[in-house]
Amino acid sequence: MNLYMMLECHGNVNCRMWLTPWGRLLSGPDRCGIREAEKENSLSANMSVAVAQSALVVAAQALVGAGFGAMLRECDTACEVDAACDADSALALARLHRPALLVCEYDLPGVSGGEVARKLLKENPSLPVLMVIDTRLSYLIRQLIASGVRGFITRQSSAGEFRDALAAVRRGERYMAPALATSMAFRDENHGSSPFHALSGREMEIVRLILSGRRNQEIAQVLYISDKTVSTYRARALAKLGVRSTAELTMAAMRDGVISA
Repeated sequence: MNLYMMLECHGNVNCRMWLTPWGRLLSGPDRCGIREAEKENSLSANMSVAVAQSALVVAAQALVGAGFGAMLRECDTACEVDAACDADSALALARLHRPALLVCEYDLPGVSGGEVARKLLKENPSLPVLMVIDTRLSYLIRQLIASGVRGFITRQSSAGEFRDALAAVRRGERYMAPALATSMAFRDENHGSSPFHALSGREMEIVRLILSGRRNQEIAQVLYISDKTVSTYRARALAKLGVRSTAELTMAAMRDGVISA
């Protein structure tokens, strides 16, 4: 049973979460940020594990975030969950409520979940972080570990893997979903040694934003840095990758599996 299936398996219980006024909006008309005001009884006491009393879930799609939130509440009915679907909403909620746990997708619109985790870990190095990341991005995991992220799962991970990962990061241990471990082990064999592996976390974040079509000024705004700093990181990244233009960068990213063709 994967993370998407959880909503179907719980039937109307989780549907009711979205159809009744149990939460309050925190991030405007897009309804990205919601603070839960009610708590439901656990569907299975045998699935209980120790989790934080408050958690922040960050997922690009609200329905996916709801699934993570539902599983968190199964593990601990007293857990309060904030939900956001972009970096700005996530950072605002985190600074408002100071969560004791972060469950975050890497692929977010605009700034990545990796950048969200880096900023929050800089403010609170002991924050347990569980990152949801695709196997095609497994080459980023070493950078994320260096920044303090403890656990890694995919959207296709089972509910059991989610619970195991959650328990591990709460104990201060590391957890790697088997699919990600396999991807890391065989990535060089499948793709060869990629120059993208040599990029720093900030360089990769800027490359990611360039590939999404952002201009230097837009990148500076979303990362809260100067245009000059963006230009410096951009030049370093392109030099490491051996490319001279956005077109060449895009081709290299497709070649190395960083983005889909």
